[in-house]
Amino acid sequence: MAVPGLIAWGSDAVMRLAFNNSKRAAAAPAVAGGAAALAGTAAAPVPIAPFLNLSYGYLPLVWGATLSHYLRQFLEEAGNILPVTAATFGLDGSSLPSVTADHAVTEFLQGSTLLAGAFFSLLATRKVGARPWLVLAPQCLTILGFTAELWYLVVR
Repeated sequence: MAVPGLIAWGSDAVMRLAFNNSKRAAAAPAVAGGAAALAGTAAAPVPIAPFLNLSYGYLPLVWGATLSHYLRQFLEEAGNILPVTAATFGLDGSSLPSVTADHAVTEFLQGSTLLAGAFFSLLATRKVGARPWLVLAPQCLTILGFTAELWYLVVR
């Protein structure tokens, strides 16, 4: 259970390390120029949001994964609730209505739900992080990796 959290934390650490190195490289010309830095005309860099704030970007993926996991039971088994309930009380439920979805429809809906969750996770990460896509690339790649893993586990 802790492995996905450690992977997400590791991608955040990689992002922070890369951002700090690029910030140092960008600060070198300002130090060399001196005058602009002393005058205060250079824009101060915006710090990266803490990992706890960036982890809220994973919530849409978690919600989408949970929904796609239970779609199979909802679409393929919930339509039999009336006959099963009748059989529980010893009645003949063969005349009661029963509706189930095809397995291909369920797989399509599971996959589209996972992709929508990944899309909204990327948007939430970008919104919470308030940084360019390139700076948030490790977080975004982690979201895409989790989506691929969930696709393998849920959509079969």
